[in-house]
Amino acid sequence: MRQVAAETKTPLLDIFEASQRLYRSMGEKESQQLFMHLPEKAHPNYPAGVTDNPHFSDKGAKLVPKLIAEAIRQCTELSALKQRTVEKNLDSDERLAHQLVN
Repeated sequence: MRQVAAETKTPLLDIFEASQRLYRSMGEKESQQLFMHLPEKAHPNYPAGVTDNPHFSDKGAKLVPKLIAEAIRQCTELSALKQRTVEKNLDSDERLAHQLVN
């Protein structure tokens, strides 16, 4: 990934590294909340429960795009996208989110 970005002179947003830092900072138990980990009978689509690490929960689906927006904001090569980034207050338990707008 890094080699291809360097060879093609393409900006690199290392979301893998950013997400790994997030997971480590949260710890194993708390970071599980970012993924589809549902106990038995908690959701009608998963009556037996589910442990699905590839797919994000609602919480994960809100936090990971913030990592992407922050990476865009910090990338000097993507200054045109920075102009389309806005701050928006979300739920009271969340910090300011940077969201791309149309």
